[in-house]
Amino acid sequence: MLEDNKVFYKGYSTEHHLPKNEDKTSYTELKIWKDETDSEKIVGLTTGYGFTLATTEKGNLWAWGELFLKAIDFKSQVPMQLTLPEGTLCRRTWASRFADQTVAFLELEDKDGKKHIYTAGKSKEGLLGQGAKAADIK
Repeated sequence: MLEDNKVFYKGYSTEHHLPKNEDKTSYTELKIWKDETDSEKIVGLTTGYGFTLATTEKGNLWAWGELFLKAIDFKSQVPMQLTLPEGTLCRRTWASRFADQTVAFLELEDKDGKKHIYTAGKSKEGLLGQGAKAADIK
């Protein structure tokens, strides 16, 4: 990620983690927004096994990579904005990097400024604390 808000990728795609499920041997710019006038400043990127999360300055959360999106009951091969619990803003994200644990941890801030840790994704080991699957961000 560069200071001008451009994100570049390189490498092997795992279930649409990279656009068009392609493999790249050189850095290529990732287009997150369909229309650049809708772009938001990215303040954080987190990558798990086959997925990426982007936190924006406005507190929005974007995700791409079918492994993660399927785990939270979405289907998309392009970056999409995730809906957060009402009245919250995303401030930071962390992710598991194991193939059998497509899990993200989110620090969400409520309207009173209190921060809470949420989990989303799928884990065979119960990493979510709710068993094998938690489809919603809870």
